[in-house]
Amino acid sequence: MKKIGFVGALALVLGGCALVPVQDQTLKNANGGEITCKQVGAGLFSSSIGKSRFDNCVTSAHANGYQ
Repeated sequence: MKKIGFVGALALVLGGCALVPVQDQTLKNANGGEITCKQVGAGLFSSSIGKSRFDNCVTSAHANGYQ
């Protein structure tokens, strides 16, 4: 088996959590429409970027009548 080296191992570790769902929320409006907001990982930045995107999605949905 070929050695991947430190850089390769680091890339695997850092990229391992990319696009892993952390939480999701489905909101509905009065007309029966639905929108689903999901927090997903983005490497090392999953906790801040993913949470920020999720919060923005929920805030925007609420502003557009979704509960």
